[in-house]
Amino acid sequence: MSMNVDIRHIKVCALCTYWNDICQTHIKPSNIPYHYVYEPFAREMCLHRRHETYANQPGCSNYECKFRK
Repeated sequence: MSMNVDIRHIKVCALCTYWNDICQTHIKPSNIPYHYVYEPFAREMCLHRRHETYANQPGCSNYECKFRK
């Protein structure tokens, strides 16, 4: 199951700079501008919180989008 989201209007861990998906295996660009497709139940380490988080977890106060808006 994949989710298509607009990076200008949503903050989730999968789109955050601190979510440690180095090869971006769980995130793919969509055909629609500013949209990305991600796997919501993927788990990776958060480099800021220092524990694993799900991709669809809401972004925290330290959220920084890893893609250009």
